[in-house]
Parts: sequence; structure tokens; C-alpha cells
Amino acid sequence: ATIGGHVQLEAKDITLTANSSIDATGTHGGGEVLVGGNWQGSGSMTQATTVTMEAGATIDASAIASGNGGKIVLWSDVTNANSITSVAGTLLAKAGDLFGNGGQLETSGHSIETNGISVSAGAINGDGGLWLIDPYNYVINAIAASNIVSALNTGTSVTVSTTASNVSQGSSGNSADLGDISVTSNIVTGAMSGDAT
Repeated sequence: ATIGGHVQLEAKDITLTANSSIDATGTHGGGEVLVGGNWQGSGSMTQATTVTMEAGATIDASAIASGNGGKIVLWSDVTNANSITSVAGTLLAKAGDLFGNGGQLETSGHSIETNGISVSAGAINGDGGLWLIDPYNYVINAIAASNIVSALNTGTSVTVSTTASNVSQGSSGNSADLGDISVTSNIVTGAMSGDAT
């Protein structure tokens, strides 16, 4: 069976420029693309401080004919107050047309910008995948809500999970602040393909 490959980019500052393309598709299963870190910062990868994916850039870790979508992570160090993950491109980890489940997408950093992002981890004949958004604080404004709705409509579930801060606490020694999620715009789905949550 042909499974997509593995792409790993490690540096303090990473930019995927407009019209760049990373292809980890596979006929019978999607591959893995790790940019700036692994899922939830796990493993031994060097964690980036800035990850920027410009509009027009694409990362595709989809399965083509059959099998499960792959894994795409765009990560910058959530414990670094200067870290930012900015994604305006397209992330695809779709299942194969015949069968298979959608893959996993993660965009995480101390702060996150997703204006212009397009994501799909959908599955035509299987369970949809997941898009995880994991910053320190997150405001679901009109643009963010629109991005979330677009993902849900493709059958991709969306999880927004904020990270407790371990960022430099002053000499007062107060305990870590929990990250806030502020929903300032309604999230209203259309005709979802699948039962995303």
C-alpha cells in the first residue's frame, strides 16, 4: 500500500511562502507534515517561535483512493510569549474516496492568526477528522467563526483548547493564568457533509 511520506521542518522561524506546496498524499493513506513541532508539542522536535503560512500555500496529507487522512501540525512554542503561528493557506488531510477516516490538523502557538485559512479533514465514506486550535488565549470573532464553520461544513470536527500559561510569572509567584476563549460571533453551520462536532 502506498502511504504518503513524512516531512519535518525544524527552525526557530519558518515561512511557507505563497504558492508553495508540500505534498504528503498517498494512494492508500495520507502522510505526515510537521512544521515547527509535533502534535501538542510532543516529541523531541525543536519548537519554532514563528510559523507563517502565507495565502496561496498548500499542505496536503490526504489519502487519495482509500485509507485515512494524514497528520499536519503547524506549531510554535505555546510557552513563549513571543511565539505566533499565522496560517492563511490551505491544510488538507482528507480520507480516501472509497473508504477511510479524515486525518488530524493542528494549528497551535502562544498566539494564532488564521485569517484566510482553509482546512478539510473530511471523509466521503468514513468519519471526519479533527482540526485542533490550541493557543494561550483565543477570540472567536467573525473571521475565526467563519473559518470554523467552513471546516465543520467539510465534515471536519473542530476543537478549540487554550493552554494554561507557564509564561514568565513575576516575583509575586502567583499561579498560572488559564487561557481564555472569547466567543464574540455566532458559529452557525450550513449543510455539513458528515456529523462533525
